[in-house]
Amino acid sequence: MISVCIATYNGEKYIREQIESIITQIGANDEIVVSDNYSADSTIGILESYNDNRIKILRFKKESRTAHEAVASNFENALNHCSGDYIFLSDQDDIWMEGKLKLMMEYLKEGYDLVTSDMAFMYNGKKDIDNRPWRDKSPKGNWLITLPQYYGCCMAFNRKLLNVALPFPKHLPLHDGWLGILGEMIGKTYHINIPLIYYRRNGNNVSGHSDNSLREKITYRMCFYYYIIVRTIHYYYRKFKSNSFLDK
Repeated sequence: MISVCIATYNGEKYIREQIESIITQIGANDEIVVSDNYSADSTIGILESYNDNRIKILRFKKESRTAHEAVASNFENALNHCSGDYIFLSDQDDIWMEGKLKLMMEYLKEGYDLVTSDMAFMYNGKKDIDNRPWRDKSPKGNWLITLPQYYGCCMAFNRKLLNVALPFPKHLPLHDGWLGILGEMIGKTYHINIPLIYYRRNGNNVSGHSDNSLREKITYRMCFYYYIIVRTIHYYYRKFKSNSFLDK
């Protein structure tokens, strides 16, 4: 079973286009789990208009210090309620390219725990297939120096990784970085170096914007490293205790 998890907030402008690019790719027994942060527009009405029992809508509200934390908490809520063996993350305003799910599932079924893809940018509705952030490379990086540029909207993973990643650390602002680095630490990852989504660039994008001071950024980075290391050690400790430490 496949779960597509979407976090929404006032997404009426583009949510229909995104849902329609996803719903044609999932199967009859798959699901789209939408966690909505109490949108004040018609987002919920649009989702309900599909009258499709594969679309599960959750209303979610949690006080957060920043917009990044609000998004991370919203995604965590969707992940906590998904049932799939394989999980895809999706933003509310992008567009999946045809064949995205099928291609990423091929690598997940080969045994990779986390699969990512490239993306193509879209400006004011104009698709730019040549404007790509990871042309001929991977979002991975030396996370002890600079955090890798993982984007959740380009990510799919199995339940093994989800079970390790949940619950998110308190005040986590980068859910995609958290999942991406944990995938590197506890499993096998693969990057598909072709774009599989159109990533909509607009003034409302949360990713890439930060108003934190240098001190706050350093504090966050140290806490992030700490939680990554602790969660990884905990995973391998439990694996050792279960006498399956040498399992692939």
